[in-house]
Amino acid sequence: MRSDQAKEIHMRDLLDALGYQPFREQKGELWYLSPFRQETDASFKITRDGGGWYDHGEGAGGNILDFVMRYHKVDFRGALQTLDDLNIHRNVKVGDRDSQSAFWDTAPAPVDARTAPKSSPKVTDSDIFVTRVQPSRIARCSLI
Repeated sequence: MRSDQAKEIHMRDLLDALGYQPFREQKGELWYLSPFRQETDASFKITRDGGGWYDHGEGAGGNILDFVMRYHKVDFRGALQTLDDLNIHRNVKVGDRDSQSAFWDTAPAPVDARTAPKSSPKVTDSDIFVTRVQPSRIARCSLI
């Protein structure tokens, strides 16, 4: 995984994969109990766009790579490998207004077979996930 690909992963998706759930939402920011220490009141937040985090209890923050390096105690390359091993990609849940608006405001990226996800996300009967949108390759035709 490249660093630009890693930075496209929403912090919410990473924390979810690590077993952390939001404690509360305030002004579009998700607040969690800190993954770095025991606490009873959430002091760890991620920004609405999911690109950054800040731990008010320690006065430290950064991007997803900074988090992975600290949480897993690895260097930069180790962080990229860890994210690759976790196989996290940005899932857009149907019905999630914030995800849909962010999703529809950007053009679909071309799929590169070298960087495409190795497996599909697990889907339950009650959840549907859009993992990729691409232009249709079906030619328009008319019936005579």
